[in-house]
Amino acid sequence: MTKEMTIIGQGLTVKGKFGEPVNPVDGVAPLVIQPIIEDGDKSEAISQVLNAAGILTFTFKSKSIESAVKALEVVFTELRQDDRVAGEYIVFAGYGEAGRASLLAANNLGASVGGIFLMAPAVKVEDLRSTYPGQAMILASSQDEVVPVHNLEEVAKKLKHGQVLEIRDGHHEYRVQDLDRASLLLRTFIMTLK
Repeated sequence: MTKEMTIIGQGLTVKGKFGEPVNPVDGVAPLVIQPIIEDGDKSEAISQVLNAAGILTFTFKSKSIESAVKALEVVFTELRQDDRVAGEYIVFAGYGEAGRASLLAANNLGASVGGIFLMAPAVKVEDLRSTYPGQAMILASSQDEVVPVHNLEEVAKKLKHGQVLEIRDGHHEYRVQDLDRASLLLRTFIMTLK
């Protein structure tokens, strides 16, 4: 079940969609926070798959990478205190520019963020002012002309626990099968966080 939610903190108001598990289990659940910056971003579809798997989600739209970073930090701080959220299992996920925002916010917050899951992220090695110490999974598409695989491999090397998985014959724009793979991999990533 998805519902509109407004989070206010640090002088910022973030409006988004909070997705609860379809078949909720008593207790706490992992949480995936996803900004959306680009048109065509499929994060809301990924949220539905995660909710069906018992994972909480918060998805919000942002106009820029900078505003998404600030919003991620506010949402993280506020939802981490929610009784439904397993604080050590909060993951930032993002596609394209939202992936870059997720990485930058995780760099700012450090080890308190359980993991980052980046899909065709528009990131560069220069974005790593500090090294995010948590688990980091980067999905790269073999035919992506916007964000080449070798660039993402360089980024992963700079992360303490960075890993790149390549979607064969994938392009920057995710097809249905790429979206399905990303959803499955994100679920697995969350369940294997240390």
